[in-house]
Amino acid sequence: MNFELSQDDLAFRARLRAWLADSLDPDWLRKCATRDDWASYQRYWDRALFRGGWAGLWWPPEHGGMGATASQKAIFELERARAGEGPSLLLVNTYRYHGHHVGDVSREYYRSKQEELQWKTDRDPIRIMGDWLTSEGLADRAALDQIHDEVKAEIDSAVKFALAAPYPSPDKVDQDVYA
Repeated sequence: MNFELSQDDLAFRARLRAWLADSLDPDWLRKCATRDDWASYQRYWDRALFRGGWAGLWWPPEHGGMGATASQKAIFELERARAGEGPSLLLVNTYRYHGHHVGDVSREYYRSKQEELQWKTDRDPIRIMGDWLTSEGLADRAALDQIHDEVKAEIDSAVKFALAAPYPSPDKVDQDVYA
């Protein structure tokens, strides 16, 4: 499989790198000795983002933003950090198809069966990624099915091993517990 950036993403990254090189003060952190310095720099940075057209990166275009894709958002944060602007937090939402524990089989008190079904059929990120990879010609369905089968076999083997393993002795109850 090829996980290279698309041509659009490569162009986005090149545009961003050029803008960062022109706009970011490489010594900004050294200059921020006080809280007031930091606040002043943050105002400078916010204005620079606005002037450069990067302030509304994830806003929809109809609200003055760029309407960036998820990959462009990640590229922006990565390149910003590489340019010395500091770390970022990427929020990547996922969905838990099963309960919190073995006894949590009926989850209808906090989500409906329809919601779970919608996620499994319409919003499953693994299926969506697989569909995208095949539609872009980056992988074929047989290769993805083989990966699925190998992962399932590994999980089944781990479950079998766990079920066959002896219970730990009572003196091990607090082993590896750090809370």
